Amino acid sequence: MMKKIFFATILMLLSFSAAKAQSIFDISGLNTPRLNGTARYMGMAGSFGALGGDASAILDNPAALGIFRSNELNFSTDIHSSITSTLWGTNAHRSLGYGKLIVPNFSWITNFMSNNEYGYLASNFSFSFNRIKNFNRYVKLSHQGLENSLTDLIADMTNGLYEKDLEYKKDIYDPFDNTKIAYLSVFGFDGYLIDPVVSGGTQWKSAVVGAPAAGYKLYESGHIDDYNFTYSGNVNDNFYFGLGLSLQTYSRLTNATYSENFSNGDFSLTTRTNYSGTGVNMNFGVIARLLPGVRVGASLQTPTYYSFHTTQKAELVSNVGAKKGSLTSPSTTWHYDYRSPLKAQLSAGFVIGSSAAINIDYMLMVGRTQRYSLDEYPGLFNRENADFRNYALSTHTLKVGAEVRVAKHARLRGGFGYITAPMSEKATKSVLNTTAQTDMEYFIDKAQWYASGGFGLNFSNLFIDFAYVYNKNGQIFTPFEMNKSSIRGDVMNNNHHIVATLAIKY
Repeated sequence: MMKKIFFATILMLLSFSAAKAQSIFDISGLNTPRLNGTARYMGMAGSFGALGGDASAILDNPAALGIFRSNELNFSTDIHSSITSTLWGTNAHRSLGYGKLIVPNFSWITNFMSNNEYGYLASNFSFSFNRIKNFNRYVKLSHQGLENSLTDLIADMTNGLYEKDLEYKKDIYDPFDNTKIAYLSVFGFDGYLIDPVVSGGTQWKSAVVGAPAAGYKLYESGHIDDYNFTYSGNVNDNFYFGLGLSLQTYSRLTNATYSENFSNGDFSLTTRTNYSGTGVNMNFGVIARLLPGVRVGASLQTPTYYSFHTTQKAELVSNVGAKKGSLTSPSTTWHYDYRSPLKAQLSAGFVIGSSAAINIDYMLMVGRTQRYSLDEYPGLFNRENADFRNYALSTHTLKVGAEVRVAKHARLRGGFGYITAPMSEKATKSVLNTTAQTDMEYFIDKAQWYASGGFGLNFSNLFIDFAYVYNKNGQIFTPFEMNKSSIRGDVMNNNHHIVATLAIKY
């Protein structure tokens, strides 16, 4: 009985290792945030860490909640659209992503005055929903003639296997069930994309003739949502502190098609992947009023501890010489945990009476501290975690925002932000030769910047705000890891937001 349990455990471990398909690029978006929130917050480029008093600023520094002196309900609408420009080789494309109207945040703030004249003057509680990132976009790239084909990589992954290992036999043997064989090797053999160097041997070569023209299309959708609960306190209207708890949900769908056309045929490989996860983090923050018009703030956010669930399925259609192939892989699912980097923020705010305010935020995120893990299999992700240490960078974010009162009930706002690249351009996507993963492409995020402007109207206890934000984020595209210097392309994501917020104080 013990032997059966032992061998069953070993089989499960081998099976999971074969299906394991994580890379340092699989948690897209968690460490490359975009500006989202109330119109006032976005109009000032999200720079509120020392000023406080805005519902979206609570996520950056929970002490921002302590500035509130009344109850408040607010919600926002956001019209978001994206335009993606690409250059791969000499081919350029411009793709328009579909626009979408969403509710990016909702907040409820409750104020409790203590009736003390000194000391602890007030407490605040808040609940907020915030959509902190959208993934919606369409990307199109093409190349006139690559030096290498994806089939070259497939041949390398297949070296060491016999034809009998790869050949499907109905009701007898399915190579997709063999945990020692990569799904791409099965696609390559049954799709006639690779041939044995010597019949009956274990060395493989590409069946492609000529320099392949390549194409890539990506439809991406999804979002990251944050559900935040925060408590704050006000001491003598000079010192504010806050403690927040955030529950996050991650949902991303990708439908990617990579294709090649060559002298003796063509093929297309479509991979559909569904990423979903839930995470939790805590945030601590303080704001101090040093002078009547000068405030400083600081906050520390713990890593977000995520549990992920990923499902992938692929389909190959090929036409090589006189041979045609059509093959669909089984749906593969894998689970894993992820710990994001620690985040720290420092802020300075300047208030000029009731006529103007300026805020500066600096945030540091130490990227190399992020990790994959799975309690059942310690050490399973040593390779991926080494990649994080080698390639992930410390990310620096600078945000500056200003607000000016131009009339009794009107204010103008503006700001800009800059976020350094989270990953080295030398990073590569390393996968096992037994992986079930079929999407070999990856994107490396470059630095991003954004500019914003807006205005607000206030009528007693009713506030209406509007903002426009333009965000620009470059990426490096690699279709597969082979002779990367000659096959990398450039992607530029241009995002536009038009935001409106209605707030009621009571």
